[in-house]
Parts: sequence; structure tokens; C-alpha cells
Amino acid sequence: GQLRLAAVRASRAGLDRQAALEAITRIPAEILGVADRVGSLAVGKDADFVVLSGDPLDVTTRVEGVYVAGRPAFAPPEDRPLVIRAAMVWAAPDRYIRDGQILVEGGKITAVGRTVPHPPFARVIDVRPEGFVTPGFIDSFSHLGLAGDRTAGDNSLRLSQLVGAADVTDLRVCRAGVTTVLMAPYAASSMGAALAAVKTAGSGRAGRVIADPTALLFDVHAADPAAIPEVLGKPLAAGKKYLDSWAKYEKDLKAFLEKKKQKEAGEENQEDQGKEDQEKRPDAEKGDPITGTWKATVRHGPEPKPVTATVQLQLIDTEVVGRITESSLGARGKLSGTFTAGHLEADVRVDDPEIPSPIRVRAELVKADHLKGTLTAGELSLALEARRTDKKPVEIKVARSRRVRPAQEGRPKPPKVDPALEPLKALLEKKIPAVVNVSTAAQIRTVLDLLVGKHQLRIILLNAEEALVHAERLADKKITVVVPPGVLRRRFYRDYHLADQLARRGVPVAFQSGAEDAGRHLPTVTLYAVERGLDAETALAALTIHAARALAIDQRVGSIEPGKDADLVIFNAHPLLEGGRVLRVLVDGKEVEP
Repeated sequence: GQLRLAAVRASRAGLDRQAALEAITRIPAEILGVADRVGSLAVGKDADFVVLSGDPLDVTTRVEGVYVAGRPAFAPPEDRPLVIRAAMVWAAPDRYIRDGQILVEGGKITAVGRTVPHPPFARVIDVRPEGFVTPGFIDSFSHLGLAGDRTAGDNSLRLSQLVGAADVTDLRVCRAGVTTVLMAPYAASSMGAALAAVKTAGSGRAGRVIADPTALLFDVHAADPAAIPEVLGKPLAAGKKYLDSWAKYEKDLKAFLEKKKQKEAGEENQEDQGKEDQEKRPDAEKGDPITGTWKATVRHGPEPKPVTATVQLQLIDTEVVGRITESSLGARGKLSGTFTAGHLEADVRVDDPEIPSPIRVRAELVKADHLKGTLTAGELSLALEARRTDKKPVEIKVARSRRVRPAQEGRPKPPKVDPALEPLKALLEKKIPAVVNVSTAAQIRTVLDLLVGKHQLRIILLNAEEALVHAERLADKKITVVVPPGVLRRRFYRDYHLADQLARRGVPVAFQSGAEDAGRHLPTVTLYAVERGLDAETALAALTIHAARALAIDQRVGSIEPGKDADLVIFNAHPLLEGGRVLRVLVDGKEVEP
């Protein structure tokens, strides 16, 4: 296995590189008297050869395939690492890496720099000497996927439910370098409309949806500025009332659990054995060690990819109920069982008929917020590990008898979940921004006073043709403006470049198509914006990290950094300075077919 490395070392020690190659091919064949069959590639000889990813004397070169007598004898695993080599990697604003490399593993970027690790069997895409790599572009307001449906959206509509495997239109946009879009309806209801961040390629909904809702759309571009407080006040008031009801429930539940804890502690203190048991339990169990949201990982051996799932659990006395809200297999399900003395036993029933139910779970609370055990499905036993990521109380609806358990008397009931108010709740909790479609300077002033000044919410301005009037305020609050699709605007009978003028004043900008598959023209529109005066570095940031930060999805996309999704675009030159052409597009580390 070290034969090629020996040739590399010999070459570095001074042996001619051709002689080094012949020392592991032709010359041994001649010494062994079999040069008439092997040792070189020639007509009539045995078809025994090796396919390599690069120069045989480069230590980072990997074996791509081995053929014996013309038949495949070895091929690397399908799910293997990927290394991209390019003349330039634009990782983020002001971070250019000349002759850079990117390592992709499991759909994520794991390393970026002048050199990166080259794991065994890594596939190499080498686009030197001209390749220029950027993060995937983001269309910050798009109707992609709606197929002309102009129905007004509302808060209860989840656009991600319309997303499936990428179709011809999605892929057309993706191949242009736009890997993420902010999916929006053509119109919003008076209570707003929930928006989703969606990838333009992928095999199914789970892989394509980044966040839903990722923002809440309000449209006041045609409203009288004096009427905007009333127009926006109605949904905000409804959202606040809903948020307050949940805050009250959480406060009451915390008080109930604390009271219950104190009562149980008093009862346990009456028995010496109870004291010993309490001391042996993990600290988390002295409160509520189970209730909350858990991230579970199921493994079977070293090779297959682990199955991951998000599980919400609720502990009532010693009874545990829960539900699987997300999983890498796409399946959901319900859980029921018991938790006593740090030991969890439960049955899981999933909604996928191909997965046998019930699945038996046995796990121990090895330390606070950490369960380890096994998951048994039929005769298959898998290793299970779960960590609690959120201790916020959840309420699981379970069919029960009408009899109230004594330990649960006085337990507060949660408010009814209202899908139409959930996005408003997230907005008021500052988890998502409001995207506000405005036009005039007076409308912008009113929106800033109400949403930013009074309610201190995160907002993004959409279109905002007269945003220059408030540029200083927008820059101070770091409020992003998604400029109109048309690069040049007209005001007082004079043309002006809105994106350039705002950027020069320190206002973050982003670009939009405002259409369906017109997103494929977004790079061209941005190129035209640069030709009309916009700084190329600012333009690239507007298409990537500025948009990602505004939408709070920058933990996954928008720049080339370890831990982020491997959504990458490879050009043959700088896309905005030299009009580079798209060579390849990768989404989650998988190349999108041209």
C-alpha cells in the first residue's frame, strides 16, 4: 500500500520523476519477465491499470478506480469526501484565498484554506488555473415554485408544503448559481404572509427547506402612511396577545413544577432510602430531566450514515409521552413509556409503513440532558444517543381517560396552538424578521418608527424606492434593503442606482428576482449593477452573506466556512468583475447536473 509513496519520496530525494514512475511500473515488470503483459499501457497488453485523481507523484492524489483485465476491481465508496481546488476561493467579504481548497464531507464544508486534508478516497474537482469559487447565491424575494398561483398568502400557509423534488424550473435557476430563494406568495393577507427559505436543488422537501417560516411579509406599499400604524397594529396586537398567553402558561407551568418538586422532595426526605436514591440521580432529574426537545442519533456499525431525529418529550409523573417531529428518514411518529430512577423505557410507533412498529427504546440518563441506550426494531438492535437541546416545556396531546391524576391536579393547560399566529409569535420573539414592502419615504419613516422604534423588531425593507432619504438611519440600525429587480430607478426625472447609492452610505443591500424562474437572471442583473457603478465586493456580499444574515440563515449558507452547507458555485473567472461563466454548481456537496 506504500509503493506509490515510496516513488514520491524517491522523486523528492532527487530521482528523475519519469524514472520514479517506471520504478513502480515498467522496470519491475521487466525484472519479473512479464513486461510483455503488464508494466505499461500498450496495444496487446493486459488491461491492468489504475485511475488516479491527479499526478501519481502528488501525495494528495487518490485512487479513483482499479481495473484488472479490463474489469473493475476496485471503486471508492459513493458517499465520499470531496476536495475542490481553484485559483481563487471567495469565502466571504474581504476573504479571498488564492490557489485555495475546500473539503466537503457529508454535505457540509469541513475545511477551507490554501491546503485542506485529503481523506482516503476523496474525490477531487480541480478547476485550476482559472476556477473561481463562491458561496451559492441567494434570491432574497422570489415566487419560485408557485407556478403562477397568485393566491394571497397568510400566516397559516406553509410554503414549504409545496416543495418536493426539484423540477425543471428549480434546476434552471440553480444552474445559474442561485442555490437559495426566499419563497414568497404574490400577495399577503392583512395579517401578513409566512415566507420560507428554500434550496433550488435537492431530492425532497427535507433536504431543500432551510427554514419555514424564515420571515413574515407585510405589504404597505400602497397604504397611506398615516394608516400604516393601524394596518400593522392589528396583526401585532393579535400576535402579542397570543405570545402573552404562552408566556403566562410557561410562567404558571414553571411555578407548578417547582411546587411539585418541593412537595416530592419533602416526601423523599421522610425516608432514608429515598435520600440515597436522590443523591445518586443526575442533577437534571431533581427538576424535570425529560421534558423538552431532544436531538437523537441512531447508529449501526461504523459504515452506514447515522439516523438523526428531533423528538419532543413530556414527563408527567413517571409517564413519558412524545412525538418525533423531524428525522433524516422523513418519518414521524409517537412515543409513550415510563421514566423511573433515571431509566427510560418506551415504545415508538412511526408513520412509515415500511418501518416495523413498535420500536422498543431502553436508555439511561447518564448525565444531565444526556440519554444513552439501545433502540430495538424486530431483531435489529441499534445504539441510541440523545441530548436535550431545549428545556422549554412542550405539551403532547395524548388520549387519556377523564380521570385526573392526583399528581397533575392544578397543572396549567397550554394555550391552543394557532398556526396563523405562530409566525407572529416568532416575529415578536425576534426569532424571524419582518419583510415590509414599502415605496415612499413617508411609508419608510412610519414603518421604522413603528416596528423598529416602538416594537424593536428585526425588519427587512423590500423595494423601498425612496430608501435613500433614510439611508443614515438604515445604516445605523443595519437594516437590509432588498432593492427592486430593475437596477436603475428614476426620481425627480433623474436616473439613480439605488443599490450603489445605499451601499456607499453603509446600508446592507440584497437582490431579488420578484418572479419565478427569473431568478436565473439574477447574476446577470447583478453584473449589470456592477457595470453601472456598484462595487463588485459589495455585490457578491449582497448575493450571499448579506442576504443570509438578514434572513437569519447565515448559520447554514452565505459564506464558505467550516460547518456550513456545501452550497457552492464554480466559475471560470470572477463572476462580477470578469463576467465569469458558471462551470459547476453544488448543493449540499452534490453536483447539480448541467
